[in-house]
Amino acid sequence: MTKNICLSCFPCIKIQKEHYSNSNENLINAEGQPINQEDPHKKCIFCHLDKNRIIYEDDMIIAFHDIRPAAKVHILIIPREHIANVKDLTYKDHKEILERMKVAGVKILKEQGYNKPCLKNENHKISDQIYDGSETEDGKEVPIPNTLLISNKEYDSILGFHIPPFTSVSHLHLHLLGLPFKNWVKSCKYKSIRFPHYFESIDNIIEELKKKDKAASEQKANKENATTTTTSKPQQKTNNKEHIIDVDNNTNSNSSPSPVETTPIYQKQPEMKIP
Repeated sequence: MTKNICLSCFPCIKIQKEHYSNSNENLINAEGQPINQEDPHKKCIFCHLDKNRIIYEDDMIIAFHDIRPAAKVHILIIPREHIANVKDLTYKDHKEILERMKVAGVKILKEQGYNKPCLKNENHKISDQIYDGSETEDGKEVPIPNTLLISNKEYDSILGFHIPPFTSVSHLHLHLLGLPFKNWVKSCKYKSIRFPHYFESIDNIIEELKKKDKAASEQKANKENATTTTTSKPQQKTNNKEHIIDVDNNTNSNSSPSPVETTPIYQKQPEMKIP
């Protein structure tokens, strides 16, 4: 049952593969070149995209429409470099990629008519929001429960990542969601909650990576200081010991203890001669 729930919420790779071309004609690798059979990431569907699906690209990132949109506009941005997920990111090594994805995401959404992106998850005010209504049987728009979604009055779009193991493809991808959502089920996949923690806004991810890098640097510095202190303390003890030995040696070598001169209590008697 758990497996079925997981698949219904997060479509598996096998389902998504059906929508990708089996021909190598239009497929490109991370460098924008046609794929070859020796590619170590040839099984990654995002490393081998159909170039006809790309709506934006530069030297670091590629953007394209999601094949199963959860909202009115649903676009994915991926790095050309194969990075599995947010767990493999560090702020030091990937801050440029993250900033590029963020800037491009805001720009793409703006071109789609969205000017109030949610970049950071905070305590949002809750208000009524409506579904797209395109998938309802009677064609009526159904109101979203006000306890589940970010206010549409404050934000008109969301930028965020899924957290492992709640990822459908093992290639880092940023979701650009232009509200409203298609339906209630799809909206639940993009809610940032503490438990289970499966989705997070891009600025929250960046801040978390900054904290981890800072903590790692401080830990490294403390470890180095502790090592320096440990190596310097025995040296000091040895020096003190050598100093004591030197003093003793100097005393022994410079002068030997002289006999103490004392005055005899009785005068020395003359020697007796035996006739």
